[in-house]
Amino acid sequence: MKHLKVICIYLLLASSAIVVSSSLFSDNIRFSSDITMQMRGVYYTDDDVVTVGEYAEGVLLDGQAVGLPHNVEIDALLVYSNQIVFSTDIDFENGATLYANEDLVVYDVNSGQLSMFSDGSTYGIKSAANLDAIAASGDVLETFYLSFDITITLPGVGVVADEDIIVFENGTFVSVIKGSDLSIPAAADIDALYFDNNILYFSLDITADINGSIGDGNDLWALDMGTSNVLLIGESGIDARADLVSLDYPRDSDGDWLTDLEEYSGIDEVSSTMPGTAAPLLPRGYVTSSILYDTDGDSVSDGLEAIYGTDPTDPLSFSEFSGAVIIIR
Repeated sequence: MKHLKVICIYLLLASSAIVVSSSLFSDNIRFSSDITMQMRGVYYTDDDVVTVGEYAEGVLLDGQAVGLPHNVEIDALLVYSNQIVFSTDIDFENGATLYANEDLVVYDVNSGQLSMFSDGSTYGIKSAANLDAIAASGDVLETFYLSFDITITLPGVGVVADEDIIVFENGTFVSVIKGSDLSIPAAADIDALYFDNNILYFSLDITADINGSIGDGNDLWALDMGTSNVLLIGESGIDARADLVSLDYPRDSDGDWLTDLEEYSGIDEVSSTMPGTAAPLLPRGYVTSSILYDTDGDSVSDGLEAIYGTDPTDPLSFSEFSGAVIIIR
């Protein structure tokens, strides 16, 4: 049934000339939801960031474990390098710092510390607004796509509705993608964003009809930034009762099976496994290149070394290991 779903999606996308990632579903996704929800028999709360792979899943960020109060919901998400950037639905304090719901907070996976990534008030965002969706156009982090939960006025771009998408570049609001131009209903709120390969993925907080396609709060839509075509690409795979309120993708830029986050941090992301199996990939503290399939140049991928437990930064490590044991390929 899963393969049939992917085939149907592929045919639909091919006919509409929008080429999207068919893996951006419940077999490969990072997300948070608005309620405590169940996925694959496990319960996750609204302050968890969940990471899901084909054969494994778990918590990427436990909000309460890092200092979020129990009544705080994570509602915007961006992962880069060894950093998890997020926003929350209400203000909260951590230590001596007050984080507002228009701010972006960054969690350093290696240090385990929270800090301010971006203070919304610095850019003229009023305290009444909640930043509830963010995506970056690339790893350089110069251009972002944002959305808010209410109609607000922003410097440089004027009045912005909650179904609009704001382009924020080098610290300045530069333009607005109007939801009305995309046939997004005025009653809807964009509450999750992710950008990849000139496609801006989004989710809405309500059931909505866009150009004859009907999707609900846990569905994904795709906006082709070149043509402005919008396509419903299907269910994210999360609990049908839940609203998808943040979205990210466990990217593997060099195709070595380890996620970029694992390579930057050396820390395990529980969703990553050897393809086609449930065998976990364990970085074991080794920091490797996210753009090199084989960091140490020994002709063995970083992912395979994570399986065997050898050092992917030492070209002699795997050869010494393979000389000591028989490796069945």
